[in-house]
Amino acid sequence: MAQAAPANRPSVSGDTSALREAHVHSKLSDEMTNADGTVTAFIQTKGTSGLEAKTESESARSGMSAAGRAVQSRSAAHAAARQSENTTQSVLSQLKSLDGNAQTLYTTPYILPGAAVTADADALRALAERNASVIRITKIHPRTATTASTADATKEQPQLPQSSKPSTGEAPANIHSDSLVNALKTWNQTGTTGKGVNIAIVDTGLDYTHADFGGAGTEAAYQTALSSTADPLSDGTLSKLLDKSKFKGGYDFAGADYDPDGGDSTPKPDGNPIDGPGGHHGTHVAGTAAGYGVTGNGTSFKGGDYSKLSAKDIAGWQVGPGSAPEAGIYALKVFGDNGGTTGLVMDALNWVAEHNIEAADSSDRINIVSMSLGGSFGSSDDPENIAVNTLNEDGVLSVIAAGNDGDVTDIAGAPGTAASALTVAASASGKAWQDAITVNTPDALHGAKLAGQYSVNYAKLDDFNLTADVARVKSRDNLDGCQAYSAEDAAAVKGKIAYVDWDDSAVNCGSKVRFDNAEKAGAVGIMFASQSNIPEAGIAGNADIPGFQLVKNAAENDKVQQAIDDGTLNVTFSSDLRMGVDSDYSQESEDTIASFTSRGIHGSYDGTVKPDVAAPGVGIISASAGTGTKPEVMSGTSMATPLTSGVAALVSAAHPDWSASQVKEQIMNTADHDVLTADRKTAYGPLRVGTGRIDAYAAVKNDVQVSSDDQTAVTGQFGVVQVPKSGYTAKKTFTVRNWSKTTRTYKVAYEPRTNVPGVAYTTSTNSVTIGPRGTATFDVTLNVDQSRLRHVRDTTQADKIGDKTTSYVTDASGVVELTPADGLDTDSGDGSFGLRVAVSCAPKPVSDTQTTLVRTGKGTRGLRVSGNGIAQGDTADAWNSRAYPMVLSATDPVDVDYGDASSAAQRSLAAADIRAIGYSSTAPQLNDPSQGVVNFAVVTDKTWSRLGNTVAPTVLLDTNLDATPDYAIMVSTNADSTQYDTAWADTYKVENTSQGLTASALVDQEPIDDAFISDSNQVVLSTKLSALGYKSTDKTANMMYAVQMDSAYSAGDDSTVDTAGGDTSAMLDGYDPDLSFGDKTGSNNGVSAFVDNDGTIIPIHESTNTPSTVGNRRVLTLHADGQQPDRADQNMTLDVDGYDANKAKLKSLVARFSTLKESDYTKDSWTAFAAALKAAQDVLADGNATQGDVDNAYNALQKAYDELAYNVPATVNKGKLEALVKQAEQLKESDYT
Repeated sequence: MAQAAPANRPSVSGDTSALREAHVHSKLSDEMTNADGTVTAFIQTKGTSGLEAKTESESARSGMSAAGRAVQSRSAAHAAARQSENTTQSVLSQLKSLDGNAQTLYTTPYILPGAAVTADADALRALAERNASVIRITKIHPRTATTASTADATKEQPQLPQSSKPSTGEAPANIHSDSLVNALKTWNQTGTTGKGVNIAIVDTGLDYTHADFGGAGTEAAYQTALSSTADPLSDGTLSKLLDKSKFKGGYDFAGADYDPDGGDSTPKPDGNPIDGPGGHHGTHVAGTAAGYGVTGNGTSFKGGDYSKLSAKDIAGWQVGPGSAPEAGIYALKVFGDNGGTTGLVMDALNWVAEHNIEAADSSDRINIVSMSLGGSFGSSDDPENIAVNTLNEDGVLSVIAAGNDGDVTDIAGAPGTAASALTVAASASGKAWQDAITVNTPDALHGAKLAGQYSVNYAKLDDFNLTADVARVKSRDNLDGCQAYSAEDAAAVKGKIAYVDWDDSAVNCGSKVRFDNAEKAGAVGIMFASQSNIPEAGIAGNADIPGFQLVKNAAENDKVQQAIDDGTLNVTFSSDLRMGVDSDYSQESEDTIASFTSRGIHGSYDGTVKPDVAAPGVGIISASAGTGTKPEVMSGTSMATPLTSGVAALVSAAHPDWSASQVKEQIMNTADHDVLTADRKTAYGPLRVGTGRIDAYAAVKNDVQVSSDDQTAVTGQFGVVQVPKSGYTAKKTFTVRNWSKTTRTYKVAYEPRTNVPGVAYTTSTNSVTIGPRGTATFDVTLNVDQSRLRHVRDTTQADKIGDKTTSYVTDASGVVELTPADGLDTDSGDGSFGLRVAVSCAPKPVSDTQTTLVRTGKGTRGLRVSGNGIAQGDTADAWNSRAYPMVLSATDPVDVDYGDASSAAQRSLAAADIRAIGYSSTAPQLNDPSQGVVNFAVVTDKTWSRLGNTVAPTVLLDTNLDATPDYAIMVSTNADSTQYDTAWADTYKVENTSQGLTASALVDQEPIDDAFISDSNQVVLSTKLSALGYKSTDKTANMMYAVQMDSAYSAGDDSTVDTAGGDTSAMLDGYDPDLSFGDKTGSNNGVSAFVDNDGTIIPIHESTNTPSTVGNRRVLTLHADGQQPDRADQNMTLDVDGYDANKAKLKSLVARFSTLKESDYTKDSWTAFAAALKAAQDVLADGNATQGDVDNAYNALQKAYDELAYNVPATVNKGKLEALVKQAEQLKESDYT
């Protein structure tokens, strides 16, 4: 309903709650909500999962035999799963009554009690409120396969790479990564090949007919398998096309057409997990982990002796072996046949849990789950992470890709953010089989093969041959070919191969645009150059003309460029030259980082940091689905992950009694190879590459392990460290375990990767000795000196992405190295290897300041800051505390039910739980008020990890007071398909379209204080008043605002977790706010933030109009670098000062004491009392009195009254007392108890 406004303020027409609940289509909400208003969500229900029950049963003491305990634990697991399923079905029944169209996608009683559903958001909210069996409802994040995108993916998304036709003569082989990580050495010297260990590949499926997996090895066999939905192991036809010792089973959870982001969110599962024609990814991944290998003549190496293979042998193969070539494979297909996205990962993990409960013996059990998939900006409390951690407790190690989103803070996605996961970054081997073109002329280059890559969308890619001259596009305004060619350029390239400019780091237009423009100009092909020798992403192109990207060395050949300029370069493109050159750039590129690999999470919420290790992921050759015997090349953390999964299988085979955490620890400890910057001068830190690049031989042979006190994490995680003025000290204990029969001694030293002034890690010893089968410990102590601490950036991290400065997190991290005192292993077999364990913290200084309302003069007041601020100067790395005073509009209670610690996304949702909102305006400071900015403050219950990605506030502004938003301020972190490493406030005009309220024209863009972007629970969003349509000639700038907090985990409408405002308490005049802060500046946009140091006084000015909050004006001060509630047990606090003093108690006291008589008291005590009474009366009459003035007057008056002394009469009159005594003497004891 309409709300009345205070005097002299305009009224609001319409229901003000409509503003608070308005849905404005935004980036985050549209990504997470289906077009019909439904959401795909996971409902976590009460109960114990089957796997938890199994683990609990196995850990209980029992006098039973091993077989008896197995039966007992299996029975307990099924009973718990049945009970959980019954609870879940009851919940689903109620959901169906609330939303008749609700659809159940799957239930997960064995891994995490609950169900995935697609349902109306309102129905889900009602279900959560009404059903006590619901613990949490969270949105399901679509996952993608983590293959590096094409170089021009900013503009278009090409098909996945097609099968690669081997060249004549020597064929490409997957030898490079096997050799670099010492998998080949492991097979040779230990005989360990992964036999007896099983890997579940959660991906696009598996072409089990490919020769790399012992299948029939023909395209016809693949087509037969593709046409069937039957279980391949039990179907009479399909079972003849595969090798049952390699392909152990699996399931298709998706069906052919499933793709949530592509419009089909309904899975159609079947028993056949064959990789679809648009997939390929799962087959490539499986081959990298556990393929047998395909020899030069196209036969599988199944049954061969891997201990006798040499690098020279494999060099002639079509497909090299996977890192664990004799491990078994389970194929769990969670994507549709054409790839896309998936929300079925939890379904697959539940299948693993149930399968392992049912596994007849260890030969059927799944030991490792390999997931080359994920999202971006994943939280450690993501629901899928709970499932990953539950599997870990049952001995299943999940090896998961870190992601391919580059060097952006916290961009690594779930489920790779699970604490127990072995999360893998990508590095380069420096070697690759590459496509080539042949130079025909000039004579000086005749016969030369120039390395590079062909475009993948060319329709004749598998069988083509093109010979033509090369002509450079010369128009200065179109050197990159992104525009239609001029007549001169068109004439030059007609019938030839056009040569255009290309910049890998700044793709001005997609390759398809360039190919189309070249084709229209009459070119028969197109060429351009990469700035890398091993491009990390492919080229899409179009279907009609072939294209070729030269590698850096070829493109920088002076003779090549001169020949192009001279018009004498003639080349041949040919399918026979695909992967026709074995390139070796190892001297410059071996163990350098893959630039696409995602920067990991830095320890928000629970201290978890990722990734854990790195492995080669650039130019990886493996099996190509549907080709029978052929390979293809892919790059990405998707490729690094299965390579590591295979190494995990080798370790598991060598140590079958080890837990999943021990296998993870072993691989992390022995990843003793630095991953370097391109100039090979700087080693990357744990937040980019974990401990280092993996080593299979060391991981299999090493017999000493080291981990922090959290063996699941392994890393010493100090988390986000808020450093007070007194400094900070913390200690972690590391345990070294010796599994050998001999005493081992190691030198212990901390090696920094990211140095931060004021931060020091020290080890308690420089040497540790561990007896046979024994353990030893040492401590690592973290000391942080706030006075020396500086906001420095990891030197490997760019200071800008595009034109936007990076909002980085200061990270102090490195590795503790244990070096054998007697030297490193030199193939002696004594197991003495260098060991590593990472340590990490994200330190930041915290101010400890408060504000108090004080008089600053006659009729003026201000905010006085007291306490310890931060003032480090004006250098780029200095921290300086800032205070943002705001008019408090509203406070809000805790709305998120934290529930049990296992509740999915509980911390992520708490970061979107609004606790207070407020505003300020700088217009009163300026001569032209329209140039001022209006600021809106939002405070939530707990900190977010990174603002604007999974947590984002929106401020809705109603400027015509009709209870409908006219503008919206939204947090942005990306623009024009570029993900930036910062956040800013975009203000959009809101239009009422056929799609509903829509953020249309961008009218303003304002920065957000860096202090609010990471690990904060407060933020200030700003916009210029002129952007909202207000002019300098306007007398007022009246508006009403509401705040919505969205979370990617919320199953509510439009991802909204909480709302506030949208009523008269959130009304303001931007030109004449109830209170304004700061004095007149005259120009620019005014001052919103003030120095937050002891003694600072921030001027306050009152509205010249009747305040909208008259009688109850309060000031909310945000301390940008203040203490933040970053732990679940920390409470949020607000710094609030009442501006309008509450005089009621003082007024009552004055009234009561005014009846006292001077004659009853001594002169001295009355004089003091009378002065206190007069002072109190003056305060009551003072319209500018602060609450502090009122409180002081009250206390002084009460004290003066307490100290009043009665006058003593000269003659004592005892008459009344004597009469009373006589009366009492007449009483009888017997009359009373």
